[in-house]
Amino acid sequence: MKNKFNIIYLVFIILFFYILSGKSFAFKVKVSPVGITAWTKTVEIFGITKTIEKAVLEAPTGGRAMGPFLPLGNVKAGKVIAKILPAGFRQKLYYASREVKYSLQNLLNTKKLYNQRIDTIQDLNKAELLFDKAKSYLKSLKSVLNEYSIFAPFSGTLDYLVPENTYVAAGTPVAHLNGNGQLWVRGYITPSYANILHTGDEAMIKGETWRGIGRIASIGKSANYSGLVPLYISLPKGLNLIPGEWLKIKIRLKSRESFCVPTAALVGRGFSTFVFAVNSGVVKKIPVNIITIDKDKAWVNGKLYKNELVVISGADRLINGTKVEIIK
Repeated sequence: MKNKFNIIYLVFIILFFYILSGKSFAFKVKVSPVGITAWTKTVEIFGITKTIEKAVLEAPTGGRAMGPFLPLGNVKAGKVIAKILPAGFRQKLYYASREVKYSLQNLLNTKKLYNQRIDTIQDLNKAELLFDKAKSYLKSLKSVLNEYSIFAPFSGTLDYLVPENTYVAAGTPVAHLNGNGQLWVRGYITPSYANILHTGDEAMIKGETWRGIGRIASIGKSANYSGLVPLYISLPKGLNLIPGEWLKIKIRLKSRESFCVPTAALVGRGFSTFVFAVNSGVVKKIPVNIITIDKDKAWVNGKLYKNELVVISGADRLINGTKVEIIK
């Protein structure tokens, strides 16, 4: 009986120290090293020819037409003509900015208390989450602000149809823009491509009676209701094209080296995308921006380094500072 009690006691002691070591609370995860490889991709879209003779720029939504308006006369392509702010939007921006400042101060205070061993890692993770959430909300409002802006689709002569600070309904003509009659092409691309294309990039264009090279003249600043961003391409002069004709467009993205991770490593929460890197059995959340995805690989920008281990299984269960155990 005494031997049986000693065995149970020994097992209890071993179990106690095993739990104390923290291994029993470690999540089992699979990992993969970060690579650095070159990526390249060709964007294929359809575009329609337009003529730069005269354009009526309309309000994208109802609200106040905010200034300062541009001086009347010549304006360049891509310039903001006006911003239409819906009722209450300015207050939303103000309070969202205040929330970012408050959550940042709260995060700094929590870090200080954590270093003094007063707050826990859970408190720190919560403060980081609140700060990320506040930043994401403010960023989303600013992106919506771009959507409420009216841009000049081409260079020309500007004439306003409404005074500053006027309340307008959606679709109300706000300005006239007179061009020079030159043909150009409008197409639509996804926001991910809009972030890596540049004005001046070549575009291979093919139509019924003509094929050749155009150049990107302007890229929209926000997506439309379908989630796509407008793209404007300039054409050589003297082409035998008709306004309204559909064209095939191919744009080859410039190849370069970037960090490469499995798509399984990507975690999306709210408006953020990140990966979890493993260091000494603890994960660290690293925000990333996706450049492009091909099958099961993703090329990203972020504070990573070559051969760093990132979690590829169970990442959706993790938070910053979680203990993990790597399995094969």
